[in-house]
Amino acid sequence: MPDPVGLCCPITQELFVDPVIAEDGQTYERAAIVRWLQNGNQTSPISRAYITIAGLRPVFAIKQQVEEYKNRQNASKNVVAGRSTIEIDQAQKSSVFDLPNPNNFNGAEVKLPYCTDDHAVGAVQGPMYTQAHRQTRLHRETDALLQTPTPRGIQDHRICTSNTRPIHVPQRSYQCRSNCCETQKRCVLCCMFITAVLLCAIVGGTLNAKQKSAHKRALLLSDDQSALLQPLINRLQDSGITTTYVQNGTATYSGLPDARVFDVVILITGDLKENDMPISGQLAIVNAQQFNGTGVVMTEWAAYHVSKNRWQTLSQLLLSKQTMNGFTNTLTFSLILNNHPIWTGLPKTFITAIQMDVSRLGVPVNGASILANCTECASKKIGVVVRPRVGVDGRIVQIAHAGHSGGNRVWAVDDNITTMMVNAVRWAAKLI
Repeated sequence: MPDPVGLCCPITQELFVDPVIAEDGQTYERAAIVRWLQNGNQTSPISRAYITIAGLRPVFAIKQQVEEYKNRQNASKNVVAGRSTIEIDQAQKSSVFDLPNPNNFNGAEVKLPYCTDDHAVGAVQGPMYTQAHRQTRLHRETDALLQTPTPRGIQDHRICTSNTRPIHVPQRSYQCRSNCCETQKRCVLCCMFITAVLLCAIVGGTLNAKQKSAHKRALLLSDDQSALLQPLINRLQDSGITTTYVQNGTATYSGLPDARVFDVVILITGDLKENDMPISGQLAIVNAQQFNGTGVVMTEWAAYHVSKNRWQTLSQLLLSKQTMNGFTNTLTFSLILNNHPIWTGLPKTFITAIQMDVSRLGVPVNGASILANCTECASKKIGVVVRPRVGVDGRIVQIAHAGHSGGNRVWAVDDNITTMMVNAVRWAAKLI
């Protein structure tokens, strides 16, 4: 059985020895990712996000999980508990396993057909007969040992091969001393049925858990133009994001509802470009991002607020500061960071359907990378900036346009801008 994917390095496909997390939020084997970066690569082989050797951090939790997994694997090799002695009956050419006897009940002597895998017999038959017979001596026919061995890689893990006798062997091989043959058969069938039911329940529960975990929650703080925001909210809902919208939230949010219970916070200033947010609200968002892994997506006027000495607590989440006054124009966005999930379903270059306000941003800070350029946004031409998860904190997206401002409300009229926004929220919420 292959090792769990979550405990293996995505580069080497082997169990972690020294797992580290990079700026993109992915976990790698330290030696493998360091070698990857030293070979001249500057982006992650998985997410294509910009990462550095200096940004690698050890992940002790995964290392501990690997150790526990190895211990379980080693323990599973000791199939028979208690008196795990193996006696070789030369006359009968069979191996005999003595199972524990918790109640000193006299069990039956049962011969099982030869199986190509010791572990399969121990793991499947052993526990079943322990429950059914309390103590049973399990004999395994070894006549097939004289045949040509089956290669390990293609062994059949079923209980018996097509050339062996079935589990209910002739009477001469079944010496019952407790007169419970029929009862034992029913117990075995019952155990098999219960095992099948439990497996179905586990698989069903796992699928339900995955479906539930795939649905994320967003806190949208904006102005009071709810009707104009509704097309965006509808798209978010359809993409798996349950959105809680707080009217005038960028000016009134003081910490309720608690940002920590959301997967992502969306800051769309809208018409409140001259209104500051209460310090308590700013602090709640920053704490959620830094200690709870909550993502943050912001459009303009985020950088404008900071340039006017507002959002002073939120400013530590800013990925690029405003360097020049904004302007209004149609905008040309061009992808720079290839294969990034935020650009899913978008052309590599597109022009906005309408004119919109935009800020001129400077060099990215806080370990951020330019995702897309804005041709008209001289001099740096920065359109979208992203920062992947670092440690336990959340992902951040900063977009230069103010598409929800003044007379420029794009969510119902520009599918590309709306798609980019929805993808940004889903990425920040770790849904993609």
